[in-house]
Amino acid sequence: MHAYTLTPFGTRPAFGFGTAPDFAGMYLLSAGILALLHVTGRSRNATATSAPDDTNDG
Repeated sequence: MHAYTLTPFGTRPAFGFGTAPDFAGMYLLSAGILALLHVTGRSRNATATSAPDDTNDG
């Protein structure tokens, strides 16, 4: 995470999760949602492709 601190001499960059905790929380929440969507999408894809194919009986 990055943020800027205003000082009498101008802006000073600050790095770390503690510098902008609201943004850090939203990044972690977004990452969790995306990971959940990824996992559920993979499991749906696996069940759809593992079904037997009855259209080509030979």
